[in-house]
Amino acid sequence: MFLHGHPVNARRQAEGKPAVNSLWLWGGGPLAEVPAPQFSAVCSDNPLATGLALAAGIEAPPCPASLGTLLADSAPNDTPLILLDTLLPPVLYENSDDWRAAFAALERDWFVPLRAALGGKIESLTIVAPTIYGQLTWTLHGKDRWKFWRKSRPLQAMAKELAEGTPS
Repeated sequence: MFLHGHPVNARRQAEGKPAVNSLWLWGGGPLAEVPAPQFSAVCSDNPLATGLALAAGIEAPPCPASLGTLLADSAPNDTPLILLDTLLPPVLYENSDDWRAAFAALERDWFVPLRAALGGKIESLTIVAPTIYGQLTWTLHGKDRWKFWRKSRPLQAMAKELAEGTPS
């Protein structure tokens, strides 16, 4: 549809030439090699994430209910990618009660056990939180829990910094 009303097509039609109504992109040569996957599995209930994982040849089991379930079912050196998007529907529907309930469940089932397991069964952890302002990323290692003397940045300060860096 984009090409249908384009001035180039109007000129071609005035000259009696056929309109350009499609664009086929392909290239010759071999396909690029697919890099080795970084994760042993992609655990998600999201169909897009599951499909992309399977297309990349990565195991895609359903998301476990809790960290305890994940650790019980995982081998010691597994590096799974866990997609926890249970906060998304309440945000999209602007339902603060459901958001609070979902956040409390994430805290209980994932974040509290993750903190306890960090430095033991879990050597390191990266949390990526996409926002409308940008992406927040935290990487924690087991030894980081001993850095209690460091002053942490308030979430409000991080949110303000993200908002100021966002184009209007």
